[in-house]
Amino acid sequence: MDIIQIRYFVEVANELNFTSASKKLFVSQAAVSKKIASLEDELGVVLLERNKRTVKLTSVGETFYKDAVEIINKMEEMTKKIQNIRSSYNKTLRLGYLGPAEYRFLPSLLQIFNEKHPDINLFSKQYYQGPLINSLINGHLDVIFSLSMVIEKYPNLAFQKIYSDFFVIYCHKNHRISSNSFVNLSELKNESFIILSKESASYAHNSIIKLCNESGIDSATISESDNFEHLLMMVKSNKGISILPNSLFNYFNHDNQIITLPIKVDSVINDLLNFDVGVSWEKNHKNPAIELLINELMKITIKSYDVYNF
Repeated sequence: MDIIQIRYFVEVANELNFTSASKKLFVSQAAVSKKIASLEDELGVVLLERNKRTVKLTSVGETFYKDAVEIINKMEEMTKKIQNIRSSYNKTLRLGYLGPAEYRFLPSLLQIFNEKHPDINLFSKQYYQGPLINSLINGHLDVIFSLSMVIEKYPNLAFQKIYSDFFVIYCHKNHRISSNSFVNLSELKNESFIILSKESASYAHNSIIKLCNESGIDSATISESDNFEHLLMMVKSNKGISILPNSLFNYFNHDNQIITLPIKVDSVINDLLNFDVGVSWEKNHKNPAIELLINELMKITIKSYDVYNF
C-alpha cells in the first residue's frame, strides 16, 4: 500500500465517479482504476462497488475511507509544516566569527556558498568571544566559528573541527630570546607579557593566564590589550612578548618584525597549549541552511598546523 493508492481511492470516494476523480488527479481513468484494483487485491476486500453507471462505497470501504482521509490530511499537514520551516529558515543564515583565525578560509567559503545558494541570505558579523557564544545560545546566530575550549562547556552545541592550532610565543626579532629554538615558560618569569583582555577573548585569556600560572609567571607582569592590532604593535616595538595562536602569525607580520617560538610541551601544560578551531551550531536547530554551509566548508582544504614536539 502506498500514498498514491490511498489518494486515488479518497478522490474516487469523494466524487463517486472515476472520470471526475481522474480529471482532478490529472491522470488517466485507467491509471486510477488500476491503482484502486491493486489496493483492493492487497487488502483482500472490495472497497468500491462499481458498474457502468454508478460507484459506491462498500461497508468496509466506508471504514477504510475514514482512516484514509486522516492519512491524507496528516500528510498534507506534515508537508505544510516542512514548507513553513523551509520558508522561515532556508532563506537566511546568520554567521558569527572571531577573526582573524577565520580569514584563512572564510572569504572562499562565503564566495562558494553564495554562488551555489544565491537564494539564501547569508549575514556575517565579527564578535568578541563572549558575545559570540551568547548570540548563538540566544538564537541570534545560526552558526559560529569558535574554539574547542569554548564549545566543550556547552553540551547543547555541536562542534565540527576545521583545523588544529596551538599557542606560541610572539616576540620582536631582536628580542633576547629570539635566537632560541624553543622556550620554557618557566624561564620567562622576568619578561613583560602582553595578552588579549578578558573582554575581547575571554576563553583564550583564561587559558593563557592559567598557562602562565602553571609555569610560575606572576600575573603582575602581564598587561592586557583589547585588540590584536595594538598587541602586535607593542610586540613590534619590543615592549614585551605575547602568547597567541600560531595560526595568526601570517596575518600581522607583514614587515617581518616579529617571530614566533614554540613553547616546550610537558604533561602539565600540554592540554592548555593545544586546541581546535571549528564551526558550532545548536544540536536541535531547525535551519537546513546550516548543513549546506558545513557541507561546503568541509570541501575546502584547510591546512592544519603541526604541533611542535619537544
